[in-house]
Amino acid sequence: MALSNQFYVITQPGLEDELRQEISEIWPYLLNLEARPNAEPVIFLKQEIGGWLIEAPLILGLQLNHFSHLASRILLRLDEFKVKDFPKLYDRLRKIPVDSYFSKQDFRVEVAASKSRLNNEKRILELAKKAWPKMQEEASGAIMIRMHDDICTVSVDTTGEHLHRREHRASDKWIGEAPIRETLAAFCIRKLIAAEPLASLSEVILCDPMAGSGTLLKEAHQLLQGHFLSEYSFQKFAVTPKLLKLEGLASNFTSFPTLFAKLWATDRDQKMMEVLRRNLSEISAKQINCADVFSNSDPVGVSVTQRLWLVTNPPYGERLEFKEGFERLGEAMAQRSSERIGVILPKGAFAQFFKGLNRQSSWQVQSQSFFKNGGISVEFSVFVPA
Repeated sequence: MALSNQFYVITQPGLEDELRQEISEIWPYLLNLEARPNAEPVIFLKQEIGGWLIEAPLILGLQLNHFSHLASRILLRLDEFKVKDFPKLYDRLRKIPVDSYFSKQDFRVEVAASKSRLNNEKRILELAKKAWPKMQEEASGAIMIRMHDDICTVSVDTTGEHLHRREHRASDKWIGEAPIRETLAAFCIRKLIAAEPLASLSEVILCDPMAGSGTLLKEAHQLLQGHFLSEYSFQKFAVTPKLLKLEGLASNFTSFPTLFAKLWATDRDQKMMEVLRRNLSEISAKQINCADVFSNSDPVGVSVTQRLWLVTNPPYGERLEFKEGFERLGEAMAQRSSERIGVILPKGAFAQFFKGLNRQSSWQVQSQSFFKNGGISVEFSVFVPA
């Protein structure tokens, strides 16, 4: 077995179980040093609120940055030790080989301390500066020092910019009002698919009738794809295997299929049409229409012989007023002849939506997941015909 390291894979609280499942699914496709699918196991050491601590060879843990759609950041543990005085802390910090990661670039240090004898974050930062003279306040690379219960954990950020900012998010111009974060959109698509055989999804048309900037559909399209256009901090590390620094790295991986037969985006805001066309430009099997889900006409336009799934993130919260109401939304979505519906609902809206959904037909809940979107408590509910 290759030498293992510990990685802390961070996600949004509430997504931990799905993150473990995703890592397990990704793992057999990651490459070893010979550019072949690896045979190393992934060892899940500890679940915490908002992440998993895993043990894995360096080359495998770093690749999670390319393939995890649920992770927001991936930290590589450099050291962990118990300490109750500053001289011992300094002595331990100066022995950490930071040049193995930042031999050709500056780095900053972020400190958080709680429930420890050494709670003075400013003093800890001063010691780090003394131990690592190359440290700079505004550098892009980062080392994280965490003190909790007198345990000091030192990690290096392998990610850089937050993983939810996919490579297509070049500008906020292409984001709708009150959008869902990409990592949450990927989570919702995974819950919508659930145990459905991936091969059968090639028969399904996925429609978002309130598509906004198209984040849910974009994540559905690339759910199995790697992110190779983004830049990651680990690509500049001195210890990073050469394979992971190759420009043509993507060509070494198995070609993953797209999941759905077609993606259908509709929104009643004409201004969103340009945004949708831009954000979904790489998707050939798509259709974009300006249409109102509450109209009598069917904006989806598929025949009853085709399998149709609906997924959407309707307006809610203080930024957007949803005048039509969730009961009417449930009724409107039930009229679309779909076989599965996934919808993000704010706290207190489920009963209204479910009532409207069942007004003229019978539906049941397949799954419910709870998390926060933009600080608002929401649930993603999946419905199937009863």
